[in-house]
Amino acid sequence: MDHDDPGFGIFTLSFNREMGENGVYYSVDFDWRSRESDEEIKQLDLIGAFMSSYQNQLIDLEGIRDMTCVDGWEAQKIETLTNKYRELEEAEVRSLPAA
Repeated sequence: MDHDDPGFGIFTLSFNREMGENGVYYSVDFDWRSRESDEEIKQLDLIGAFMSSYQNQLIDLEGIRDMTCVDGWEAQKIETLTNKYRELEEAEVRSLPAA
């Protein structure tokens, strides 16, 4: 087993505070490292057992169906899209029957 493959490593993330011409914003920094300890390496067996037992239940067809690629979109277009979904969610909550 090649432990230098990212699929076998450990990903970490952190948030970086940035300053741009429009003010402060945050970016996400992803990092990766190899598993080093025996305990971390044994986790691969646990992950493998979990995946083989539950692989048919780990697909979110509803969430994937509703995804929209926004690569290259301007901020205004993204904001319009998110506002549209926010309005739809609010309408759904209002239409639920009383308990």
